[in-house]
Amino acid sequence: MADTFTPNIGAIIADLNDVFNFGAHVEANFTLFDSLMGAVDCLSTARPTVTYKGQIVYEHDSLRYAQNTGTKASPVWTYMSHAAITGTSSSRPTSGLSAGELLFETDTQYLLSYTGSSWRHQSFCNYSVTSSSHPSSVFTGLEIYESDTGLSAVYNGSNFMYQVAQAAPTQTLGTTTASVTFSGLPTGVNAFKVRWSARCSDANAAEQFKVQLNGAVGSSYIWEVNQANNTTVAATTSAGASTFIQMGTVTAASATADYWASGEFTVDNGGASQFPNVQGTAAAFATTTNMWCGVYSGLYAVAGSVTSITMFGATGSFIAGSQFSIYALQ
Repeated sequence: MADTFTPNIGAIIADLNDVFNFGAHVEANFTLFDSLMGAVDCLSTARPTVTYKGQIVYEHDSLRYAQNTGTKASPVWTYMSHAAITGTSSSRPTSGLSAGELLFETDTQYLLSYTGSSWRHQSFCNYSVTSSSHPSSVFTGLEIYESDTGLSAVYNGSNFMYQVAQAAPTQTLGTTTASVTFSGLPTGVNAFKVRWSARCSDANAAEQFKVQLNGAVGSSYIWEVNQANNTTVAATTSAGASTFIQMGTVTAASATADYWASGEFTVDNGGASQFPNVQGTAAAFATTTNMWCGVYSGLYAVAGSVTSITMFGATGSFIAGSQFSIYALQ
């Protein structure tokens, strides 16, 4: 009879009824065993040809472990570790992959994951660019953040579409507060929209809702109001330079309980040679027969970007529950 071989690695099993060959039957086996100790070190392009189902290799070029999940005759090398593969968009691996594998493309700077059948882009939470340096290699759904404008945009397949985003957290008052300010607003934004719902603490039915920009408390403003009080419609102005802009009427302590005022206004962000404009609408209901509704506009007579917006009542403070939100518009 002839020698036989083990089914996995092909070690020689000597035919004891035949001539014993120490070199072939012992030394060759020891050499084979030694070469297969632990995970076999190899290249991803030069995996061992002597293999078996379940064998593990370590690819020192890809820095990953792989296992033969096929057979001795038809090996299938499947990666066991999930360190991100490094490659390019034109040389993505297509075999030996399992769902969840990660690929970092050095040419596009994209991170992809393997779904089990194809590579899929992952979104970037910190893809920071400028408004003049949008990425040229993009995919539908890619989100970017513009560090110079503070805006976010999403690629829709043909263009980057800007998102209406909050410029600062909503402020909901927990106690009576004299004024509310949104500060540190991003420059480069075309306009800010403020929405508010409020009531003041002083013993009036209602009072002026006032706005100041960039912390300016001097006579830097002019404004006009077209407002109806019940059935009477009247237009009023600042009659020259003022220390504020009226952007509404807000109910106060003498109003019916739970009657609040609300409104919204837009602030154009200005620029090096442009005075910011403000315009808005508001409504206040003090009783079932006493109410105010109007449109409001104003000008801040100082050129430059708006970086803070302050709101306050004419004489009273905003009570707890008053709420103020601000959004950046491109």
